[in-house]
Amino acid sequence: MALACDARICTLDDKTRLGLLEVQLGLLPGSGGTQRLPRLLQQALPLILTGKTLRAKQARRLGLVDDAVPQAILLETAVARALKGKRASRALRLRDRVMQALLAQRETARKTHGNYPAASRIIDVVRTGIERGTVVGHQAEASAFGELAMTPVARSACWAAASPASPPSTPACRCASKDVSLQGATTP
Repeated sequence: MALACDARICTLDDKTRLGLLEVQLGLLPGSGGTQRLPRLLQQALPLILTGKTLRAKQARRLGLVDDAVPQAILLETAVARALKGKRASRALRLRDRVMQALLAQRETARKTHGNYPAASRIIDVVRTGIERGTVVGHQAEASAFGELAMTPVARSACWAAASPASPPSTPACRCASKDVSLQGATTP
């Protein structure tokens, strides 16, 4: 959701972690993650393909967030930023995004040996968005997410994350309801 925003500000709290973790569940990022992050960051595909999380200062250095501030001034900073209005787009050039996808494709094939279907699907979906535009990229992402959610890899990962004692009653990833946090909120 935050990737759809014009600006992103996070707290410097030690608990703050930013990333797209879906690949660790055998899925690909939904809600436009495979389309928006590659337009924003040169290092997008390694982040998406590994599910690595970043601390606030790392995210700011890479350009994932515009600012990282202490919790005490987070709201004040966000309001001030919103009042400034929309800034000019800082999307990466097409050539940089294409190179990013090609390099990631080679590296992923070398590391996974085809054993992790989400990794190759992520690259396919990112390339689709780069080559054919964001509308087609979002459609490809939604379709691939649905297909991957039904694979044994994703179903097993979701079941393990939800409750090692009992599998979910439906094949969909019900595990997500256990530990959800949005945009800097923390679970109890």
